[in-house]
Formats: sequence, structure tokens, C-alpha cells
Amino acid sequence: MDLIDRFKLIVGKVLRVYHNKRNFKHLGLTTGNNILEPYLRDKIVKFLHTDEITHYLSVMSYEVKNQESDTKGSYYVEIDGKRVAEMTYSVAGTDRIIIDHTDVSDEYRGSGMGEKLVIKAVEDARKKGISIVPLCPFARSVFSKHEELRDVL
Repeated sequence: MDLIDRFKLIVGKVLRVYHNKRNFKHLGLTTGNNILEPYLRDKIVKFLHTDEITHYLSVMSYEVKNQESDTKGSYYVEIDGKRVAEMTYSVAGTDRIIIDHTDVSDEYRGSGMGEKLVIKAVEDARKKGISIVPLCPFARSVFSKHEELRDVL
């Protein structure tokens, strides 16, 4: 999920919260053209300056790195010098890797970071012309949800 999708999700949360308290007309949200009046826009801006959006912005700006030896490897993300997500794999010959484990720290669960690790592995596999065997249940679920990634299986 990219930053714009995250923004839409957060705006949706704000709209649901305020819709439950008041009706849309009172908030200045016209039903025909979805224009946000200053009152609601100010509420969204205040909401976006919370720790939640700061957290999501830091998640979106991370870099997935790869570390590999002769027989093992990992894709990982470090934020502020701390490894917050990692997907490990075994090298099986010259034409295959086996993803065996994915872990994302509690504070970043649900952020899409684990999926980004799998996607990076797929991109690298395509470049190298190798296949992936997803033994890890999480990685297997990513492949089952995204048909466009299955060409490396």
C-alpha cells in the first residue's frame, strides 16, 4: 500500500469518526462533489500530525536491503539502526531460493512491510533468473494474493 492509499485510509477513518458524531451536511461535506470545507480539512490536518502518520511516513521511506552468503540470505529493513523486519531464505543450488521465515516487529505489523520484503525478493529473482519456493506461510499468502508475482514460483 503506497502513501496515497495510506492517506485515503486515514481520511476515511476521520470521516467515519466524525460521521458517527454528526451528519455530513453539518461538517460541510457536500454529497455530490465531495468537497471538504475548512472545518473538516482542519480536523484532518490535525489528525495527520499525529504519531500514526509519522509512523506510516517512516515505514514508507524505508529501504529493503539484502544480505547473502553461499547458503543463506535475508531481506531486511532497518529503521534508526534497528532491524524491524526480516525475511530469511536458503539458497538451493544456482537457480532457486527457499523463503523459510518472515518476521516484522510488533510496531510495524500491518504496515505492508512484510509484503515489501517478498516483492523485493521477487524482483531480485527475476533479475537473476531464479525461482522462489515459499515455505514460509506469510510469503505463501503473499503469492496467493498477488497473481502477478507467481512467475517466479
